[in-house]
Amino acid sequence: MGNIIEGIETILTLYYNLVKQGVEVVRNYQDGLTEVLCYPDELNQVWTNLIHNAIGAMDNCGVLTLEVRAENQSLLVGVTDSGKGIAPEILPRIF
Repeated sequence: MGNIIEGIETILTLYYNLVKQGVEVVRNYQDGLTEVLCYPDELNQVWTNLIHNAIGAMDNCGVLTLEVRAENQSLLVGVTDSGKGIAPEILPRIF
């Protein structure tokens, strides 16, 4: 069992020095979410990668938006950054 929001907040704490120097963090967390059956350590690695990549995509300056909400029987987690995005010519080769 794990609390998704606590895991994300733990990773934000680890990246505090990068975030405090120009990244605004917007948290859109749904109230009342319960723990979910998961592998918390593995999910923390996912949050680490997503947050690290988002900060890098913004060159350590911009808006990082994190969203956690329940929908139907699922928990949705969104990580959005205000970086310039992926160059259109590279997109076809990503997936």
